[in-house]
Amino acid sequence: ASSSEAGGGGGASGGVVATAPVPPTKFAAALQFKQELQTGVALFNLKPKKGLEYLRKTSHVEWSPQGVARFFATTPGLDKTQVGDYMGDMGDFNKEVLYCYVDNLDFSGMHFDDGIRHFLAKFRLPGEAQKIDRMMEKFAARYCQLNPGVFDSADTAYVLAYSLIMLNTDAHSAQIKHKMTVDEFVRNNRGINGSEDLPREFLVTLYDRIVNNEIKMKDDDASAVAGAALGGAAGRRRKEQLYASEVARSVQKSQELFKARANKRVAFYSSEQHAGAVVPMFQQLWMPLLAALGVWLETEDRARREAEAEGTFVAAADVDEGVRSALEGLAHALHLSSVHGLHTEQAAFLAALVKWTALGTGERLRPRHVQGMRVLVAFALTDGNSLGAAWAPVLKCVSELHRLSMQAQKVRSDAEALYAGGDLEARAGDSAAMVQWGRLAAPHIVQQTRLAHPGHPGGSGREDQDAEVEMANAALVHAALSDPDFLT
Repeated sequence: ASSSEAGGGGGASGGVVATAPVPPTKFAAALQFKQELQTGVALFNLKPKKGLEYLRKTSHVEWSPQGVARFFATTPGLDKTQVGDYMGDMGDFNKEVLYCYVDNLDFSGMHFDDGIRHFLAKFRLPGEAQKIDRMMEKFAARYCQLNPGVFDSADTAYVLAYSLIMLNTDAHSAQIKHKMTVDEFVRNNRGINGSEDLPREFLVTLYDRIVNNEIKMKDDDASAVAGAALGGAAGRRRKEQLYASEVARSVQKSQELFKARANKRVAFYSSEQHAGAVVPMFQQLWMPLLAALGVWLETEDRARREAEAEGTFVAAADVDEGVRSALEGLAHALHLSSVHGLHTEQAAFLAALVKWTALGTGERLRPRHVQGMRVLVAFALTDGNSLGAAWAPVLKCVSELHRLSMQAQKVRSDAEALYAGGDLEARAGDSAAMVQWGRLAAPHIVQQTRLAHPGHPGGSGREDQDAEVEMANAALVHAALSDPDFLT
């Protein structure tokens, strides 16, 4: 029901699964904890102070500079721009959070540009110069503390870090046409190492690493907005480039996630016996499940319609295992949503099943539609006590089944029973009376009257064809309902 990952250890091999029963109260608490965290992250991404206040009240953040810094470093889904703005703020608490955040980073043995990449991995530099200045000063001090001897002082690392940020913008911005050369970069950084020059080889290496591998300031391409705003052929080319870049980045991120999961040797799953544990999982899965089943059924239905049009339709193969499995999936989803009171999900799956029966549509029914009727009636019999307002579409289908069965048996229709003695025929010739009656009668009664009396106003000129389809549907439905195995 709930799962968490644990790092491999103790010689465990890949794919080892550990299971443990979890009391319902513990599962509910874990679910609530996760939902509160997601709510807090969403609030933070809109208004950082409001989000942190909510997370503090729900005990998701230890309210101290160290606790907030740890939250920024370990919580996925945080907006990097908001994190950067918060840590760059002038408030004393914000400054302490920034210092704790940087002090928790390990730059030992890193090349200088790799240190900057690691520093900017979880947030984006804010737009204000004072905020950037304070952040880069702290980064420079921490880098020099962990890598003594690389620079003469922290001031050197601070100036060079600024220079690399400028080079990164210059080299990878589509709006800058004249790019900085390596000689210009070396010249811009003369005398910054305690009035001495840094080795040219060191600066050239930094230049090449930045030019060939952009420092990403955020997950999205920094130039995406500017590129999308371009017009004409250049804008289209830029959009195509951004699209290709985004696809490549998504593939790379997916590969990294798969590799990360593969490296975690033991997957811990909690086994849950409480029926309520299925609700949150079903709420996460029902939309893609409905989409998958719906696409499958529509594809199968389209293929059979095309076969009918080409004259290659085989009635015996109208209901294959794929259709049966898809309908069975709809039935299981309906059962779960009904017994747990998930009305939105119930209505969605019920609408898909009713649509598959094709009852009341006037189209020619086939065995595949009858299979849907079987599933619908069986569902109503087993879960009727949980249907509530969902009985309406079910009863409409049952009523249509009953009407078609009566018609196949030549039993008087509702219209004929209500208006015996020729009154119906008289009404069919009276336009005003037919309009008034049509407002009160069920649609299928009106349709039946039109088929029986093609001369009344509103006739379509296709009465014979419609009547043939109606009789064929009636025969098919009556034969299905007469089958003792209809619900098996």
